[in-house]
Amino acid sequence: MADKQKATLFAPDINCGHCQAHITNDLGKFPGIGTVTASPQTKLVEVEYDPDQVSLESIKSVLWAAGYPAKEVPAEGQKASITL
Repeated sequence: MADKQKATLFAPDINCGHCQAHITNDLGKFPGIGTVTASPQTKLVEVEYDPDQVSLESIKSVLWAAGYPAKEVPAEGQKASITL
């Protein structure tokens, strides 16, 4: 089993607490996904996941299907480039 990884995703369509709950509930149902946080204020989704069980692309697909298209935010130290 691989170590868990963390990803931060920018999802500009997160607008309220309902969006936040929708994202955390939907992602939390999938095997291999641990902690999920979503913030309407920052528009960020933070996900801890096991890459042996679920890919980052699959996580982004779940968000897209739920109506929250998201892009990965580079880790600290990397140049950030987010286009809307």
